[in-house]
Amino acid sequence: MQLLPATLPNLILTAMAVYSASFDMPPAIPMVFAEGDPYTVGFQVGTAFKTQILTALHNDTFHNNVMLPYYGTPNDAALHQSMFANANRSFPQYVDELQGMADAACRGDSVGGEMGTNPK
Repeated sequence: MQLLPATLPNLILTAMAVYSASFDMPPAIPMVFAEGDPYTVGFQVGTAFKTQILTALHNDTFHNNVMLPYYGTPNDAALHQSMFANANRSFPQYVDELQGMADAACRGDSVGGEMGTNPK
């Protein structure tokens, strides 16, 4: 699945929040040993935390109520293409890693719908 540019900034915030907000337990830092190029590392992380990533996106009111309804509107394409181009130019390895996370988290069955579609 192609990572929607509209979800790139949200996925970064979601990835940071997964470690605390998605777990119903005392704060702990889960460990995943991943190796390879950035895409491969992201794919391994996305596979390990698929449920937590999709649950966090499903429960993210900003993502569901602001970002997704905006996606596909006339102003959307230029803004998000620009954001994606800037992120890819400045941090290509992070964009590749996030693409790997998104591809892994969105393959097969998902929690609350595929990323990039409004689960409501």
